Amino acid sequence: MNNLLTGIMTKFTTAPATLSGTVGGRIYFEQAPEGATLPYIVFYITSSNPADTFTEEVTDTYIQFSLFSNSTGVSEISTMYANLRTLFDDAILSVTSNTSLRCEWQILTTMVDDGTTTVDGNKGIKLWSADYLMTMEAS
Repeated sequence: MNNLLTGIMTKFTTAPATLSGTVGGRIYFEQAPEGATLPYIVFYITSSNPADTFTEEVTDTYIQFSLFSNSTGVSEISTMYANLRTLFDDAILSVTSNTSLRCEWQILTTMVDDGTTTVDGNKGIKLWSADYLMTMEAS
């Protein structure tokens, strides 16, 4: 699993700076630090399942990328989402001890929390969650 997580972070840090630049490099695994400046991205493993056959050891892992923004308009978060799709749709990750077979976008869920006041005093947070199926084969 560590190979996949490393591959995701490597993709964020070595790809053209579009997505990372949009969020100022604020990309976190599982939890953003308390008081983190918006916008940022948090990614999670939602499930991981072996799909072994007689000839291959394959693991399907679902990763959720949660995009957070407190911008009043939709431009910032929709740009983050478009940049995420550009970066990960059909991507091949650089991993060791495995072969990255595919990154496949699955679903988008959008939410707004109007009851939250952020550290900078803005009211409301937009959260868009994009789920990806990432398939790895043991080398």
